[in-house]
Amino acid sequence: MMLGLSIPLWLDKALPIMKDYLNTTIYTLENWYAFLKFITGHIAGIFMRIYEKFVLGAE
Repeated sequence: MMLGLSIPLWLDKALPIMKDYLNTTIYTLENWYAFLKFITGHIAGIFMRIYEKFVLGAE
């Protein structure tokens, strides 16, 4: 019964910590997404130049 009555106190302490953790995680994932998008764009550009040069025969 004591545990059940103390749940609001636990939530009061845990929710700000969980909110900060989730905000940090979202920020990190957004950074990784931007980085991967940047890298894959460059890799796609390299393959397009190789394709144009060797497959299409463009100079």
